[in-house]
Amino acid sequence: MAKKSRKSMLEMDRGAGQPGISVAATTPIGEFHARETNRQGLMELDQLTEASTRLNRAQKDSARILPRAANQSLNPATQSRVPEFDEVRTPISGRQMKERSKLKRQRQAKWTTAQRREMIALVGGGEDSSWSRLGDQLAAHTGDPDALSNRDRLSVGRVDRAIRQHEESNDRQHHIYANAKLPPNFDVTKLKQYEAVHLDRWTAGAHNLHEISGGDDDMHVLEITTRRGMYLGQSDGGDDTAHLLPRGMSFTVTEVYQARWKDKQGNSGVRQVIRLQETNEEG
Repeated sequence: MAKKSRKSMLEMDRGAGQPGISVAATTPIGEFHARETNRQGLMELDQLTEASTRLNRAQKDSARILPRAANQSLNPATQSRVPEFDEVRTPISGRQMKERSKLKRQRQAKWTTAQRREMIALVGGGEDSSWSRLGDQLAAHTGDPDALSNRDRLSVGRVDRAIRQHEESNDRQHHIYANAKLPPNFDVTKLKQYEAVHLDRWTAGAHNLHEISGGDDDMHVLEITTRRGMYLGQSDGGDDTAHLLPRGMSFTVTEVYQARWKDKQGNSGVRQVIRLQETNEEG
């Protein structure tokens, strides 16, 4: 994301990968514009793929560089409004958790053995986690999996397919919160002067703001309203509303503000929030 008069730009997803945290880093202006050109080229290649009359839907999805938005039309009956800036962020209802978890179980039951293995390796944690290895490579190459090894490209494709399969059955809107670590002394108030925010790798967040707060209040929070991604949280009865967003998403910054949260136990807090608006909703 950029303001052209600057000598360097801030990219939200360039730092060393950490599960649940987008790590931002400054990039020299020349390198930043080269990366923007690369992203535009990838999008144009995907447009050519979509325009092909020789490929069916599955072949197009396999040939694409960036995953398309595959979700169903929004269901007005389940549409949730975007929270007001001064509104206290409270936990989502047990009913919402149950509905999202129900869809999650239905879609996970259709995963192949290879997909299940890749998803466990990505988000399961532990020494064998592929989160940083795959994410850092995607961030380095503006989200282009063709720059990765054959093995890693297959891994990326399996994760992408799992997310897309969830989206194809989803008609709900989500409000996702994810922690973001900015460079030291960066003036967050200048973010609205930037043109775009790119998340070249997958983003792990939660539906509840309080869930990613507590002990990390020195970090900022990305607030994203979208129908993309898949729910990985649990049903009613706990504080697990984990959500995985697809790679290759782009946004603009609409507001930087203080948001208040309150959990089920009555604990409360305030976070510095960066509200993002999706710019590539259609594939």
